[in-house]
Amino acid sequence: MSDKKTIKKVHMVGIGGAGMSPLAEILMSSGIKVSGSDEKDSDIIVRLKEKGAKIAIGHSPQNITDDDFVVYSSAVSDGNAELRTAFKKNIPVLHRSDLLKMLSENKKSIFISGCHGKTTTTALLSVIMEGKNPTCAIGGELIGHSFRSGVKGSGNIFIAEADESDGTFIKYNPHISIITNVEYDHMSFYGEKENLHNHYRAFAKQAELFAVINAGDKISEGIFGGVCGKTFGYDNCDMLISDLEFKGLRSRFNLRGRMGKKVGFEVWSPGKFMAENTAAACLAAENFGIDLENSSNALLSFRGLKRRFELLGMFNGITVIEDYSHHPTEITVTLRALKISLKNSGSRVLSVFQPHRYTRTADLWKDFALSFMESDYAVFTDVYSAFEKPIEGVDGAMIFKEAERIGIKCDYVEDIENVADFLKPKLRKGDYLIILGAGNINEIKKDLIRDLQN
Repeated sequence: MSDKKTIKKVHMVGIGGAGMSPLAEILMSSGIKVSGSDEKDSDIIVRLKEKGAKIAIGHSPQNITDDDFVVYSSAVSDGNAELRTAFKKNIPVLHRSDLLKMLSENKKSIFISGCHGKTTTTALLSVIMEGKNPTCAIGGELIGHSFRSGVKGSGNIFIAEADESDGTFIKYNPHISIITNVEYDHMSFYGEKENLHNHYRAFAKQAELFAVINAGDKISEGIFGGVCGKTFGYDNCDMLISDLEFKGLRSRFNLRGRMGKKVGFEVWSPGKFMAENTAAACLAAENFGIDLENSSNALLSFRGLKRRFELLGMFNGITVIEDYSHHPTEITVTLRALKISLKNSGSRVLSVFQPHRYTRTADLWKDFALSFMESDYAVFTDVYSAFEKPIEGVDGAMIFKEAERIGIKCDYVEDIENVADFLKPKLRKGDYLIILGAGNINEIKKDLIRDLQN
């Protein structure tokens, strides 16, 4: 990190966020004092406090003291009291992406972007590369691993997600860039499709060595022509996926490089995205001398990430799973894979979904409805704003009405606080209940599990 000897203290506004917390962990491991603030307490906040961070719940000018700089994310508004105070005190203010760039300087960095699978691919690659002692910044929490989301390694490799939602991923100059896939999401930021294309193309071209590209992704086909890249997919690729099957809530498949032998993989979570994410990670890892057999062995210990097809447990015969899927493609792939995994078992798949962002709901409400075709029953809730202002006429009921119209058995429960009570009489032994969404829908699990246990 540039001038790290002169940096003694950093304040992070929204420190509990998925993109901020791993950076806080890396800073503290570098001997830098970290303070921060967030709107509410969380398990992440507790963990950061245990590691030495001084964190206030609530944003206040008093939280800004003698900091060398203040860091914020795109979720923090310009009018935030702490940012205003930092400006008044002439304390340098950095966007999260600028700090991430600083941390990755003078490292062989691998940045992962894409509409789906960024966090999982970053986690898979971090586990595969662990023997190389990389520094890692994962936007999610590994389950049962030696580190959760942020770790400062002694090696010269840096692995991190590159957020495409706000266009900041073009700030980085990676050694290798990975693009898992491309969809027309976050169009309230990009406006025109060509603008989104240009950003992704820039991210790929900025790779010093090569870009890792999804050969089966239709939109990627039209974006990355002429880019120095290596491909993964199911046909004529540098990393070929074959024999994909889902069984026992896991994915099984084979990978084979251009000149190598076929190697079997078994990883947690069913779905073609798991195979594709693994293939992308293995393509990057090969450049550092890690062959497919070693990658396969490393992933035997991979137990997944919190809120990424996380198995919460079985309670009185009902299996509860939590998943971060918040785009129609992700939901379709996840539910289809779960359905295939349970084939001939007689189990039902029930879903609870909270839409994420008004803009996304306005653009994709019909697609969201269609994505639940594999669900035997679905409950929809109202939209989680993610700091967006409401759009007149846009709510979760739009998705519910369309889903009902196309024949999906479903209900609408506007307030997530009422979901657990509403669901309980509808569940029966053998059911698989999956909680879907990137907002605060996960808050229902405590009451739901308590009710099921009783």
